[in-house]
Amino acid sequence: MRTIGPGSRSFGSRIGGRKRVGLACVALCCGFAAPAASKPQDGSWTGTTGQGRVYNFTVKGAGTAINPLQVGYTGGGCSGTTTFMSDIAIAGNAFSADSYALCPRVETSGTFTSTTTASGTAKFTWTYIPNVCWCSGTVSTTWTATKAPPQADLAVSKDDGKTTVVAGSSNTYTITVTNNGPEAVSSLTLTDTATASLLNPVFTPATGTYNPATGAWTGLSLGSGQSVTMTMTATLSPAAVGTVTNTASVSPPAGVSDPTPSNNTVTDTDSVVVQADVSVTKTGPGVLTPPTGVTWRITVTNNGPSDATGVQVADATPSGLTFVSNAGACTSAFPCNLGAIPAGQSRTIDATYSVPAGFSTPATVDNTATVTATSTDPDLTDNTATITSQVVPPGPPSSFFTIEPCRLLDTRAATGDYGGPALVAGADRTFVATGPRCGIPATAKAISVNVTVTVPTIAGNLRLYPGGQPLPQASTVNYSAGQTRANNAIVPLNGSGEFTIRCAQASGTAHAVVDVNGYYE
Repeated sequence: MRTIGPGSRSFGSRIGGRKRVGLACVALCCGFAAPAASKPQDGSWTGTTGQGRVYNFTVKGAGTAINPLQVGYTGGGCSGTTTFMSDIAIAGNAFSADSYALCPRVETSGTFTSTTTASGTAKFTWTYIPNVCWCSGTVSTTWTATKAPPQADLAVSKDDGKTTVVAGSSNTYTITVTNNGPEAVSSLTLTDTATASLLNPVFTPATGTYNPATGAWTGLSLGSGQSVTMTMTATLSPAAVGTVTNTASVSPPAGVSDPTPSNNTVTDTDSVVVQADVSVTKTGPGVLTPPTGVTWRITVTNNGPSDATGVQVADATPSGLTFVSNAGACTSAFPCNLGAIPAGQSRTIDATYSVPAGFSTPATVDNTATVTATSTDPDLTDNTATITSQVVPPGPPSSFFTIEPCRLLDTRAATGDYGGPALVAGADRTFVATGPRCGIPATAKAISVNVTVTVPTIAGNLRLYPGGQPLPQASTVNYSAGQTRANNAIVPLNGSGEFTIRCAQASGTAHAVVDVNGYYE
């Protein structure tokens, strides 16, 4: 098709001995005043004339004009199509135009009856002109048109900026929706289909309101060429393995079509990395006096973030001791296979050994436990724990000496060496038992006492043991919150005549009263 001005010609070709008229097109460049009134809703329009002929036009977005307007007619041996390439002014809801074309000339007018329909008339005039227009005649017709559905090409992208993600860690995805036009949208539907291993997702739109249950994203103003973003943050399950996928899909609101559905869905796929920080601790008695049995407690903890797999504990029997048994998470000899340990959980093993009579060398016994796992461990510094117990050979028979009951300690009293303040949870306080206060000689090896706990803020226990020695596993007196309880005990002293009290409770404080009634030499 060629565009010609008034008086110009469009030449066609002959078919079957008869010359067929080419399509004439005139661009209206002048003669139209500025729009006088507003127009109906913007958008594309298509329709037919009363004889079924195509009639297409578009109402432009920002102006009050139609472009292009194309009309056509075929019949009676003549055919033609005219396209008005320039804007056609709208006065109120009406417009009119004249193509001034030679073959055919089209005079048309129309009225928008609503924002979705229009109707009008068209007059097609063919004037015989040799070598230009081989037809002559006039056809008048009416036409109606309906506004085509608005279109918005919505595209979605999604990325977390990585290709691998650690099981048990938090991950954030950025979802971007772009409107490629031509229509603007004020809402859309976005669905996010994540694998079940993405736990507790939280959606945060940059603008508007998003309902993850329905996928409705409202309160938008997304014009052609504009984009809007939303983040989705979730925790990858500590048990996740393989890959994790997250798919986002977008669709336009009701009444708007999307001409390019191929860009409406996107999937982000990451490889899952398993990282589990397994650690081991060990507790037990600080002093061994042969012959005896000793039990050391081994605690294996998975500090996460992922579930640990293939966890195994090794613990070599100290030289000179005999392995007796394991209890708890392992009941066989070492090495012990604990299998999988979920993130945040622990397993305990009570390992019992026999210390034979006459055992005196070495002077200390070191017992070491080591934990390994088939999953990746990001911190190997806490995979080994050693406890050292002092070997104290049995001495000559002790002699017990009674004394008048004497108050050795009362933390309720004024501050001082044998008074307040209260014992603090998890803290140690050391006291000297020997001396003139209660007449305990410096040669004393142990004291016989009555221990009373009072006004503890929460449940716990007190542990009395030689100053400077490892904390014993056994308690001296147990109690509940607010309870007053007492117990008799034999408390060994260190070489300086000292003993220590540990307030073993999770928080808060407790008061202690210690009355001594004798000592051992």
